[in-house]
This record gives sequence, C-alpha cells and structure tokens, in this order.
Amino acid sequence: MIRHVACFKFRTHELPSRITDLMNNLAAIPDQVPEVISWSVGTNVLPIEFNYDAALVADFADKDALLRYYRNPAVRAVIDQIISVAANRISVDFEVT
Repeated sequence: MIRHVACFKFRTHELPSRITDLMNNLAAIPDQVPEVISWSVGTNVLPIEFNYDAALVADFADKDALLRYYRNPAVRAVIDQIISVAANRISVDFEVT
C-alpha cells in the first residue's frame, strides 16, 4: 500500500471562502476517485508557528493506483485550486507495510 501525505500553507491574505471551497472539494475526492482506499483531510487545530494550515492523508493499493489518482480530472482541478491558494505545499508518498 502507498500512503500519500500532503500539507498546505495558505497565503496570508487568502479569502476564507476560497479555503472553505478548497477543503470541501478535497473532502469530495473519495467519491470521485475509485483508487482511494482511505482519505482524511482537515485544517490545523493548533496554531503553532511552524504548522501548516491543512493536510490530507490518503492510501492507495500501489504506485499505479496513485498515478491514476494524480491523472484523474477531479484531482487535477483540485491541484490547480491548491496552487491558487497555497503559499507553500509539500507532499510525500511512501510504502506502508
């Protein structure tokens, strides 16, 4: 199994409505992408200086399933949305045994 972890730091003066829209669209991804085995997404609850603002954790059967996820049009649209509101973003994909 492959676990995908992504974190986002939103632009300082980003409109809250745009962030809410992004988070709603992220939450809807599992209904649109059959490769998703598990999916968790949320915003930071502890205002520590170095924390990012939001994160997602998702599991996929294998690397091929993760690559199909990345190519899904719904995911591509959300990635474009992330790019439009995020000052920084990071991700890592690793094997879970």
